[in-house]
Amino acid sequence: MNTQHYDLITIKGGSGSLAVAEQAALFGKKVADIESRHIGGTCANNGCVPKKVMWYAANLAHAIDDANDFGIPATRGETDWQKLVTSREQYISPL
Repeated sequence: MNTQHYDLITIKGGSGSLAVAEQAALFGKKVADIESRHIGGTCANNGCVPKKVMWYAANLAHAIDDANDFGIPATRGETDWQKLVTSREQYISPL
């Protein structure tokens, strides 16, 4: 029988458990994570982080639209949605 010893086992691989696992590893502890889907959990992969990237892009677009009202010359061209989505995915993938 092959047995493994771990100082810490985290479950569900979300941002909270990964933060705890990382800190334990920095202290030299042997860590395992049990995750049935994607490391990073819903927040990093499908929820909070992707939503914030899209919100930030929309906020920038609105700021450009409003800039002229503050005496700052700015114009916004057509949004490159494919580039925005690709950039979002590139930002998320290392998480």
